[in-house]
Amino acid sequence: MTTFYKLNNITNYSLKKIKGRITRIFTLEKNKRIRKERRLGMLNELNSKIKDEYLDYVVKSTIDCHSSTIQDTKVSDNVINNKNAFRLLLEDKDCFLTQEKIIQVGDLVNETSPYIPRGYRKIGKYLADTQIPIPEATQIPTEINNLLKEYQNQDTLGINIFEQEARFHIAFIRIQPFTDGNKRTARLILNANLLHKNIAPVIITEDLLEYYYSYIENYDVEGMENLFRIQSKKQESMMKSEAFWKVRARK
Repeated sequence: MTTFYKLNNITNYSLKKIKGRITRIFTLEKNKRIRKERRLGMLNELNSKIKDEYLDYVVKSTIDCHSSTIQDTKVSDNVINNKNAFRLLLEDKDCFLTQEKIIQVGDLVNETSPYIPRGYRKIGKYLADTQIPIPEATQIPTEINNLLKEYQNQDTLGINIFEQEARFHIAFIRIQPFTDGNKRTARLILNANLLHKNIAPVIITEDLLEYYYSYIENYDVEGMENLFRIQSKKQESMMKSEAFWKVRARK
């Protein structure tokens, strides 16, 4: 009887020990899942509140308004124009980007520029401030259509998001579809695409412009991809430390 009692106690102890280990494993996995869900929830929440909490910052940072020669009124107009364009891009994340939407975005970016024609450019032979040739105006719809198809194909092939965006970004700017505002339009598209996929946006700061322009001119996809990844990670850290808690505090 005593031997059976001892064996029973040992068995119960072993079962409790195994159960405790299993519980700890499940707890660790649960905590990992909770952390992941919180991170995704943070980005989802920020994305849903982008117009109120983050829109101004992203849009203002998208505009090259670091130059002292730009008047305040022009900067203000640019912010309003870009904000309207960004809102349009953020409207429906389930819809693919189309030529029609690209033209709408370009027109909104240039809305208060009376001398900039609407729609795709009608003239132009070279990329701005370079001797790099750009497609003839009549070829722009075909070039953009091919670019959109390539972008969607890359998505299905599982190419990482930063490489995918880098390829699209450089190609779009080198097509130079609009008379003005091509880089601003490309950066708005970039950040809308990232936010739709719950990835932090990319802010190109003034100290990085030299690299940014060189990647475009040299068609350096790898360089642009790394730039996008690094800047997105920086923004994610900022979102965690500032914007997210600001949203939480207002609830």
